Amino acid sequence: MKSRQIFSILIITVNLFIIACCTTDQSRIKSYYTRINSGKEFEKVSRTGPYADIVIELKTGRFVFWRGSSYLPYWETEKGRWFVDELFDRKGDGPEKRPDRVNTYSRVIIAEKEKDKVTICWRYLPEFSGNNPHKGVEAYKFAEEYFIVHSNGKVKRIARKGSPKIDEWNNPLNNITQTFSLSKKGLKNTVTERNDPVQEKEILPGHNEASKGFVLNPAGHWSFDESTGNNTYETISGQKCVISGDKSLWKKGISGSALHFDGYKSEVSLTAQYAPEINAEITLEAWVALGAYPWNWTPVIQQCYENPDSEGSSKENTGYSLGIDGYGYPGLKIRIGENWEELISDKILERRQWYHIAGTYSRETGQMKIYIDGREHGAKVVKPSDIIMSGDNIRIGKGIERKPIRPVRKNTFEAAYSFDGLIDEISIYNVALDESQIRQSYNRFNPGYAIIENPDMDPRILPSGENRHNFGAYYTNLKFYESWDNLWRFVD
Repeated sequence: MKSRQIFSILIITVNLFIIACCTTDQSRIKSYYTRINSGKEFEKVSRTGPYADIVIELKTGRFVFWRGSSYLPYWETEKGRWFVDELFDRKGDGPEKRPDRVNTYSRVIIAEKEKDKVTICWRYLPEFSGNNPHKGVEAYKFAEEYFIVHSNGKVKRIARKGSPKIDEWNNPLNNITQTFSLSKKGLKNTVTERNDPVQEKEILPGHNEASKGFVLNPAGHWSFDESTGNNTYETISGQKCVISGDKSLWKKGISGSALHFDGYKSEVSLTAQYAPEINAEITLEAWVALGAYPWNWTPVIQQCYENPDSEGSSKENTGYSLGIDGYGYPGLKIRIGENWEELISDKILERRQWYHIAGTYSRETGQMKIYIDGREHGAKVVKPSDIIMSGDNIRIGKGIERKPIRPVRKNTFEAAYSFDGLIDEISIYNVALDESQIRQSYNRFNPGYAIIENPDMDPRILPSGENRHNFGAYYTNLKFYESWDNLWRFVD
């Protein structure tokens, strides 16, 4: 699998523990890590050290983040104990008050300390199920809450719930804000504000549009010229296609805008009922720019079923697929009659450069062909027969889970990943275009070398922290490249 090292890191110093756990005599509010011994049954087997909980001390009581409630905080005075509201429903493998039984997915830290206030960050997974491994554990599902506690007992709480799209996570209008006061008799003057988020969408200008003429009318086409939003359209049927993944990342394309696929989750799909009818002939074409080579075969576009346990089986695999293999070679796969046929190009695609790729098959000639930038780069004669279609959805940019090529270990698990780079101007024809037509199609959308050799994607340079020229440490969020950074839910 791809290494997912988290570049939002904590750079450690010998002084950090002292800063986090101690308070000075001048402070008007005290906060510290500790381990609360409440006498509850679970604490007899709790495998936690002496710094499992957080306590904030005020003159009238204690504001406590306790593992016994999976860190939902409570306010305690001589008059009693009161838990704060549960803003997001929590459900896991533990009891109602402690839904995360051993706090596998619940954490608190003292994020900031000042003379008159303390900020606590609580990050948790609101809902998960199952045994080991748990179900529903995804990075984008975690909630995050900040409690800003003042020495006068005023508290401001800012909460955000995890979301599939990172733009929703980053949008401050999705935050819930709550204020209340800590008094001797409980939580007073609670006010909760929820917004109705409306976010303006920026329209990407894209490159100047090339000629939109086609050599022949396609049976299916995606221009990716929407430039904004979480949907794109198959232009022949007019059907809306959802863009899956952490962010619908629009970039300047070959013509108008293009979609940037992140290499992990990105995918565009079209329901099978709207797929073009293919029988005796087919042409698939697209413009692509690789950010990185895939870990194994990854489709640019496909409507096929592939059994990962019997890849190449003539009985199992149906439909068609145009994609890139793990070494960067384009290829065409089709179920023709009784056989699952594969044709791989003899030319590799370089990274960070636009290419036009196309694959064709004709029952009349029995020929499969692969083209790159209008020129033939592979041919194969097969037993002529009809294309045996699949009833699956059309998928763009992502296929089945596969093991990586040349794994370090033989027992490496299969993993889900998607195309890593830009895709634009996909077409499906129910005829086999000849070489002159393929070249004509390439030339009509060819924007010139200035754009071909400079696709709109970030460079991939390993990040480094600031050089402050003195010994020390600081929290930071190191940036790598845009589509990778969008996978993670952090605050700056």
